[in-house]
Amino acid sequence: MRNALLAFVSLLTLHGMFAQAQTLSLDACARQLEDQGFRVVDRELEEGLYEFEALKGGQEWEIKTDFTCKVLLKRVDD
Repeated sequence: MRNALLAFVSLLTLHGMFAQAQTLSLDACARQLEDQGFRVVDRELEEGLYEFEALKGGQEWEIKTDFTCKVLLKRVDD
C-alpha cells in the first residue's frame, strides 16, 4: 500500500511539473504583465521569444519572456 501511495504522489508531482511548463499565448503573457501594473503598448514574437513594450511608473519598459511567460529580461527602455 505504501508503494502504491508513493507512486501516486510521484505521478501527481510529475503532472504538476508538466502543467507548469505549459506554453501560453502572447496575449496570455501580456495579461500577466498587465496584472503586474504594466500597460502593454506593443507585443510581438521575435527570435523565439515574446517581446513587449510597456509603460509603468511613467517609464517605458522592454520585456522579453519565454513561451511560459517566464520573464527573461525586464528593463527600462532608454
